Amino acid sequence: MRFFITFALCAGFVLCSPLVTRSDERTPGFPFLTGDLANGTCSHPENGAQLVQYFNINSTDTQAALWKISNRKEIVLGIPGSASLEDYLTDLDLVLVAYKSPNVNCTSNCLVHQGILNAWNSLALAVTNGVTDALAANPGYNTTISGHSLGAGIAALAFATLMNGPYRVTGAYTYGQPRTGNQAFANYLDSLSGASDTAAGSFYRVTHSNDSIPQLPSTTLGYRHSRTEYWESAEVANQSSTYRCYGQEPFDCVNSADSALGILDNPVHGSYTGFNVSCG
Repeated sequence: MRFFITFALCAGFVLCSPLVTRSDERTPGFPFLTGDLANGTCSHPENGAQLVQYFNINSTDTQAALWKISNRKEIVLGIPGSASLEDYLTDLDLVLVAYKSPNVNCTSNCLVHQGILNAWNSLALAVTNGVTDALAANPGYNTTISGHSLGAGIAALAFATLMNGPYRVTGAYTYGQPRTGNQAFANYLDSLSGASDTAAGSFYRVTHSNDSIPQLPSTTLGYRHSRTEYWESAEVANQSSTYRCYGQEPFDCVNSADSALGILDNPVHGSYTGFNVSCG
């Protein structure tokens, strides 16, 4: 089930309105810090964000960046999507395995994507130390997590780890997230975010048009999405065609769209609203 929400088109956070607006609260996302700007090539993007720390884990070829948004008092963890052969091999390492990760207390039935789990676990210690240092250096700041594609799956695991610690996490925003775990994992993520059929929670899963990546891996392999999906149903997102969706696998949002041909021919996967921010 879905309904219309207000959607703001923004090229940079400093001058933009919230990503989504609900009747009960405003929920700004950070799409501009999850794509190319999270790969370490830019320290001062044109939107005014400031690079705090860049992470590059050679063993898994996994990258992330911590950003400081002074006018929001926010530390943002941005995790980019696939950009190398190693990343694509990580994508394809989709066997469901036991969910063992720092600060996580899921059930024995909790299973997650093996490649994504390995990527996050290789990054987790550096990120938790980095977030701890950033918050200590910036009293009164909170932490937000944001990721795109493979980075969105990693962001889901980062959310679980950081929510279970002294990291002042206010929310997570993923863009084009593949399914990351099984039913037990989806339920666990919902419980951490406070998401239900009536409450959106603090984990926002943004999808776009007929992007095929959020429709993978198949549910027939035991995978299931968590709540809460926000669907940019049009190729060029606008207020009248963007929806908040209900349930873990809503049938009338991105799952209803004929998926794009795949990773190699899927232009909507890289054109989520807010990604067009360049280095200043």
